[in-house]
Amino acid sequence: MKRFILFIILSTHLFAITGYVRLSGPSICMDNCSIYFLENENGEFLSWITYLDSIEILDFYNDRFVDVEGDTVQCVECEAINITSIMLSSDCQTPVNCVVNPCSIDTCISYPGAECIPNYCDGCWADYYLNNELVNCDLNPAVEWSFSISEPVIQIIGDNDQWYPGNTISIEMDFCNNTDVSHGWYPGVILESDTNLTTIFNNHFWFYGMESNTCNTVQFNVLADSLISSDTMITFISYAAALNCQNQPEYCIESDTVIFELPVFLQYVSSELNFSIPTEFALHQNYPNPFNPVTSLRYDLPKKTLVNITIYDMMGRKVKNLINQTENAGSRSVVWDATNSYGKPVSAGIYLYQMKAGRHTRTNKMVLLR
Repeated sequence: MKRFILFIILSTHLFAITGYVRLSGPSICMDNCSIYFLENENGEFLSWITYLDSIEILDFYNDRFVDVEGDTVQCVECEAINITSIMLSSDCQTPVNCVVNPCSIDTCISYPGAECIPNYCDGCWADYYLNNELVNCDLNPAVEWSFSISEPVIQIIGDNDQWYPGNTISIEMDFCNNTDVSHGWYPGVILESDTNLTTIFNNHFWFYGMESNTCNTVQFNVLADSLISSDTMITFISYAAALNCQNQPEYCIESDTVIFELPVFLQYVSSELNFSIPTEFALHQNYPNPFNPVTSLRYDLPKKTLVNITIYDMMGRKVKNLINQTENAGSRSVVWDATNSYGKPVSAGIYLYQMKAGRHTRTNKMVLLR
């Protein structure tokens, strides 16, 4: 049965509020008041919002940082702000650090005389204005992106000259934008292997953007499972991608797939050698520090325990959880690639990394450069 939407009271009080427009999921409110809502920069709910004259207009502002004015409206089951004025805002406290100016990438085809103003709130946006009015542009035709990945350079981390079970290797490759146009929507490289006998610490490496005809170095750290019981050949596959490019299809990229193999050798050691167990809980300084964008966090466990390692910003806000599991005694490490819980690169600055192991808590600082 179709539900008719009733609006009972419109207040005369005018609200002014700023936040990100978000599209709601399933809601207990079955009316136009609960399709969209505002949240602050910490992801906290602020208010339901609606646009009684034409709610479809809010789809244009979805996931954008906006200044809103409006009156309170009471729908069937929820109260919302009925928008009378909505404008894009660039006054967010945590703007994205874009490598390239988004206005240098796009051209407004439908309004050639429109002025482009970049906006860095939760993305690298190019907004076009004509006579101070925001316009919806048809952008320049799709670019035929050309990206390439070099052959890998392998380094064994530690004193060994071969890759043994329980050891970590570093894989570096050059990632190049061979196009005459800058790319501004998180281009990067993904690394995969053909087995669960390896752990790739964060198998993606994203950049905020890449200038035309430039190359950057990507690095991955890979751990060989300590339970490998025979010499094993590991096959790796590496390819280019753009993070969440389905939201901006014109930035989706491809490259030639790089396939290479690396052997893990079984290490035979004397049974008389003693395995060194740490005598106390410790969280060591990350290396390298400062870093860009990958760093390794080492820690010691004198006994089997539940371990939680989390990254925070200097405001104490959670950025990403790296480990939350029970681990055996020993010296261990985990890699952070300077991305948040959503896989997006974070801004340069000082970050805290905290280890909780049983009743023990350790916290250190590290510096991310861009």
